[in-house]
Amino acid sequence: MSQQVEPTPAGYPHIADLALQLHEARKLELRLKLSSEQTTAEIDLPKGCKLVDGTIEFESLEVRNTIVAAAAYQRLGFTSEINANALFERAYELWQKEIGHRDQASGRLLALAAESIDVLAAGAQLIRFGSNVFDILH
Repeated sequence: MSQQVEPTPAGYPHIADLALQLHEARKLELRLKLSSEQTTAEIDLPKGCKLVDGTIEFESLEVRNTIVAAAAYQRLGFTSEINANALFERAYELWQKEIGHRDQASGRLLALAAESIDVLAAGAQLIRFGSNVFDILH
């Protein structure tokens, strides 16, 4: 998972929403037709994305998942104090829609969090305190 994460471009904040829309469909689709309100210039797109005839196209599943994971990480509002419950809940929500995919946004989200915390230790701590991680998520 060495994909470099770029923040969502300021000029086009909906790129992550479009990537998430494809992710939520539980498919490996990399293209999404834009509505007339969603037009943008290619210069506003992050690396690995392009605009083709009114359609946003992600270069690969890895690029799409990197954008989804980065947006999820940003939306969790991580600072030095990471809420392990919120992290694992969001990772689980992503994972449910990507079971069987060769690349997973949920894993990329945990990898991003691992830059700030020990993800394995955080999960183990939830379990030690009597919480089944999957019970927390439901």
